[in-house]
Amino acid sequence: MTTPSTLNEYSQAEEPARVLLERLGWTYVPREALAAERSGERDVLLKGRLQAALLRLNDWLTEEQAERAIFDLEHVNAVGMARNQAVHEYLTFGLPLTVNTPRGQDTRNVRFFDFDHPEGGINEYVVTTQLRVRRGNEKSDTEDDQRVIKPDLALFVNGIPLAVMEAKSPSLLDVWKSQAVRQLRRYQEAGPEWHGTGAPELFHYNLLCVAHCGASAAYAAIGAPENAYFEWKSVAPYSEDEVRERFGVEPQGQAQLIVGLLAPATLLDILRDFVVYEPEQGRVVKKLPRYQQYRAVKSAMRRILSETRAEERGGVVWHTQGSGKSLTMLWLATRIRREPRLANADIVVVTDRTQLDKQISDTFKRCGFPAPERMDRSRPEPEERRARRLRETPNRAQPLDLQTVLGQGGGRTVMTTVQKFEEALTTHAGNLDVLNNSDNVFIMVDEAHRTQYGVLGGLMSRALPNAVMIGFTGTPIDKGFGRSTMKRFGPLIDSYTIPQSVADGATVPIWYEARLPELAIEGPTTLDSLFDAMFGEESDGVMAEIRRRYANRETVAEAERRIQMIALDISQHFKDKVRPNGFKAQVVAPSRAAALRYAEQLKSFGLSAYPIITTGHNDGPEFQVARELDHDQIINDFKNPDGDPEVLVVVDMLLTGFDAP
Repeated sequence: MTTPSTLNEYSQAEEPARVLLERLGWTYVPREALAAERSGERDVLLKGRLQAALLRLNDWLTEEQAERAIFDLEHVNAVGMARNQAVHEYLTFGLPLTVNTPRGQDTRNVRFFDFDHPEGGINEYVVTTQLRVRRGNEKSDTEDDQRVIKPDLALFVNGIPLAVMEAKSPSLLDVWKSQAVRQLRRYQEAGPEWHGTGAPELFHYNLLCVAHCGASAAYAAIGAPENAYFEWKSVAPYSEDEVRERFGVEPQGQAQLIVGLLAPATLLDILRDFVVYEPEQGRVVKKLPRYQQYRAVKSAMRRILSETRAEERGGVVWHTQGSGKSLTMLWLATRIRREPRLANADIVVVTDRTQLDKQISDTFKRCGFPAPERMDRSRPEPEERRARRLRETPNRAQPLDLQTVLGQGGGRTVMTTVQKFEEALTTHAGNLDVLNNSDNVFIMVDEAHRTQYGVLGGLMSRALPNAVMIGFTGTPIDKGFGRSTMKRFGPLIDSYTIPQSVADGATVPIWYEARLPELAIEGPTTLDSLFDAMFGEESDGVMAEIRRRYANRETVAEAERRIQMIALDISQHFKDKVRPNGFKAQVVAPSRAAALRYAEQLKSFGLSAYPIITTGHNDGPEFQVARELDHDQIINDFKNPDGDPEVLVVVDMLLTGFDAP
């Protein structure tokens, strides 16, 4: 039965989306016409169109070889996300095919798309509506069979279904997104509750899914829950006025997402360079870029390629904490590697902490970036130590050192901390002037507002004098002319602020509740007057030193009795308000020593609390407890709703949020 909601869905969401897609370069083909091209409703590839595209794209290919390539693509030996990942690799890098040549057998790569000329006429873009797809093992072919899924719109490139869209009526108000995402997940059979009710075959080739209602739209990769569906708030490369004039729509709601994300060139761009599959808690998660990540990478590449002087080719990416800077850096590195004009570029990813260095290195490795090298040392190990290591552990890999790797260059991806540059510029024979003077070196600095203004930053610049520097920061960046991040790295490349992140739903708004008095002695005698009474007869220099060392807010904040009072208040609030709602917590301490004591007190009050802090070889025995903790395991368990840790006590670590997509 046709309802008002159904009519609104068609007139305000599905039909406007189809019309706009046509204006963007998609060709509308009714499902009835496509049905004649399919051998049945179980076929999700438009094989005739795909074969024709393969012959256009691969001039060496015969019809028989094209059929074999399509067969191999259809019969990838994997299921679920693993199959989607394997197919994605074939679609982006090509499918190996063994062919007979006059010189014998040869293996060649079959291309599925013309990525370099997405709008040049070789690729074919087709959109259809209400496509009927039957689950692969279903036998019935009746028109009204409930086991057939019918997504509102399906987008095919060269006969391959890359996107599925589900429309809902804007009259559904706050529930339209939930209903659309639930339907998309059922189509995918994304959970056991939907087993046997969808058609997962359609999603073997899928790049992304879209839920839309006219007034709004959101997208995500397959397998994503509702809270991972985000809006795309950009119409680049068009301006808003161009969208109005060229496409006849206001650049908002679903039109904004369709123009900004589903334009043919953008869709293929994301398919090739902006998709990662990352293991998380025992499963693989497919991640797509958020609009600010895509925008930042595109802007950075434009500047790199259009300017000539190193200081003009770099700049600052200012994205708020928790907005996925690690993946933005990964995607920028991918684009640098892809660009022919930057062949054999050296990419140097710099942090100021060992934990951050490991985190970013692990992200690059988990996401399949080719050959990232994390530096073990600043310079080559002494010969006697090397000889002893080879005797004791002959099969152990030789430690990588910054001095040697950067000196060799030649298209390497180097992960290091900024502190290693100081020792890397020295040898037994004396100091080095530079490590690599090439202008084809790209430095990406994480948390660029730290350590880059003084000696360490200067040594890095001396080591790589002609490198392009790109700073990534999530912290407000202008602290005066002498310490300006933009003075150090160059003009702003892209910004994504906390209010924007909150509006997008990517950052949870912070609400403050005053719990305890300020750090002061209440009453007629303040901390300052007590200090003056006790030390007023000392010289100004002595008083300044006493105040610096003993009479400061940090010292008061670390007082044992006060820590106990605050820990008790935290534990009571956690038990009453936080734990019953299924949440966990982070406690931010003023120092590492205070973090240890807070964790100990919180445990004494019945909470599962762990101090997650940095430790060094010169720390005292009181830090042994923190040194022995497996930080990675604790953090993973903390992110797991069923994991043991309830509270993490931190100082600086994790304050930028956990990894985000």
